[in-house]
Amino acid sequence: MNELERARAHIVVSTHATSHRCAARRDAGEIVRVHRNVYVHSSYLADAADRWDAARRATAARTCAVAMALGPGAVVVGQAAAAAHGIEAASDLVDVHVCVRSPSHRSREELPALPFPGGRIRGGVVPPVRLVRHETALEDSWTAWVAPGVRASDLPTTGAMCAQLLAPRDGTVAVSGILQAMSGFTRFADRVGASRIREGQARQQIADRLDRITARRGRRRARAVISAADGACESVPERVLLWILKAAGFAGVLTQVHHRVGGRDYYVDFEIPPYRVVVESDSDGKHQKHGETAADVHGSYDKQMRRQKALESIGLAFVRFKPNEYNDPSLVIEEIARRCGLRTPPRAVPSLLR
Repeated sequence: MNELERARAHIVVSTHATSHRCAARRDAGEIVRVHRNVYVHSSYLADAADRWDAARRATAARTCAVAMALGPGAVVVGQAAAAAHGIEAASDLVDVHVCVRSPSHRSREELPALPFPGGRIRGGVVPPVRLVRHETALEDSWTAWVAPGVRASDLPTTGAMCAQLLAPRDGTVAVSGILQAMSGFTRFADRVGASRIREGQARQQIADRLDRITARRGRRRARAVISAADGACESVPERVLLWILKAAGFAGVLTQVHHRVGGRDYYVDFEIPPYRVVVESDSDGKHQKHGETAADVHGSYDKQMRRQKALESIGLAFVRFKPNEYNDPSLVIEEIARRCGLRTPPRAVPSLLR
């Protein structure tokens, strides 16, 4: 059972017959209002492990609540649809976008903050987000039932609409994750060629779907995002770094590049071939896993350094960043330009900046 299905199992819809009972349960703290007359059991929220888990649960509950409130004609799209398909977002908070068949005087409204009791979540709540309705016409074949009573756009349509609706950073992250899911991308040398073919086919599917969606606003930017996205990026931080590199205008950036040194195979996150510069995204998660000892972590770092020295022996220069450094892309860009021997950073790509 995925997160959306778990959330759906905890959803309560208040009807005329049950409204007094639901109000009593709400006042007793058993259920929490998510949207209009739709509630979620407090127990579903209470045992969230951390803020990321809380955000996932909040998104799942909100997605289910909106779908249940608006009925079977509504189709969840954008980041909420991506989350329904298991695609991670660049940020914790996800607005819920939905396509509806009939116009509404409420194109946008707010979904309320959700309380998370138990002390694991800072402030005890996940902040409110927007509910945005679109009158975009989607064919039934472009949608899928992702949980009982919850319909979302399929992966190609989700990719097209994420590219169109989201800021370029968030769109690049979402579409990269969708490309990976659609292509089943694997980096290993004996399979990467086939992966790239499947990725190209998936990219074309997303681009074709964009052309068939009736809404035209933001298409130029969406095409740039679809082109910049890369299914080889394995994590959200890598996908954010990909966006920084592409938006900054670094030419010829390659991902998951294979090198064989001293009889061993190595893969690097990003390589800028004209300058023989490798750019890698580091995080504690690359070295520390649940249950590992300090000695295990130390051994992982040693392995990383041996790998780097082997690759430096063939003339590659390394620059590493941690995810918190991506909060200031200009500093990342300046450091990469310096390592590339450039006096100034390259010309940025406007369609990937806004």
